[in-house]
Amino acid sequence: LVAGMDVEVVVGMRNAPGLPMPKVSLLRSCGNHELDEAALRMISEAVHLAPLPAELRGRHWQIELPVLFVSGV
Repeated sequence: LVAGMDVEVVVGMRNAPGLPMPKVSLLRSCGNHELDEAALRMISEAVHLAPLPAELRGRHWQIELPVLFVSGV
């Protein structure tokens, strides 16, 4: 990360009936493989640690999560 330069990765989460937990995927790369992988890893770990609210289980839904990496100046 270059000082003063912020980058954004967009991670998707989708769920459907029958899936044990939401699927996580890379929707938009920032162009840096390491940061893309870090964003995917963060969201994937959160999905495994935090149970879904009952209202969302077994339903179709999809969300986009922007992950912003902010460098120090």
